Amino acid sequence: MLWLDVGNTRIKWQLDSADGVIAGAALHGSGDTLAAAPIWAELPARTEVWVASVASATLRAQIDALCAQAGCASVHWAVSAAHMGGLHNSYAEPARLGVDRWLAMLAAWREACGPVVVIDAGSAITVDWVDEHGRHRGGHIVPGVSLLEQALRRGTAAVRAEPQTSRSVSPGVSTDQAVNQGVLAMAAGYLRYVLTEAWPGCASARLLLCGGDGPLLEPFLPRPASWRAQLVLDGLREYARLHEHRE
Repeated sequence: MLWLDVGNTRIKWQLDSADGVIAGAALHGSGDTLAAAPIWAELPARTEVWVASVASATLRAQIDALCAQAGCASVHWAVSAAHMGGLHNSYAEPARLGVDRWLAMLAAWREACGPVVVIDAGSAITVDWVDEHGRHRGGHIVPGVSLLEQALRRGTAAVRAEPQTSRSVSPGVSTDQAVNQGVLAMAAGYLRYVLTEAWPGCASARLLLCGGDGPLLEPFLPRPASWRAQLVLDGLREYARLHEHRE
């Protein structure tokens, strides 16, 4: 079984056998990057593929073509549902909820079996709250650290900074520090505000954290979080299990 988590800036893949995960990687880039990955030359014939994608229709077509060329048995595209595995979607149009958020919540709900907040710190930061009854109470989508930096660079003539490397929010004594530590403070302050003031009902919920900037933001959370690097892929596996059970 091949599992693909196709995000806005990264593509994660894992290949399973009957004994568990046998290969996997995280790729930065687009469909061309995925096409160059070694997985396609090593993929066993008639492999089943499950995909979670928030990328463009063009990339979806590229993935379909790669799977066809590799002789895959079938390609399944996950979609957000009204309810699944005891988890209930809050959207009036369930399919409009990003499938990456839905799958991360599905994995988190299965693990927590109780109230949980999922923080996915990727290109965007998404925060979703699931209550003790498995009801999605809603969430937020805000710019991630790199998007905040990019917005600042695009919107100003003189402010230029190197990519984020700092893990401090202390006052910066150079432009690089002022930008990097400032945008980190913005993201960290947002998360602290939401989890301690804006959503008081989630105070007892477990925190599950994923996404490329998760380790950067984890020290600033108001209470400990469980790090789950593959949360969306874990949710995709649960989705496949539940989907096949329904059939």
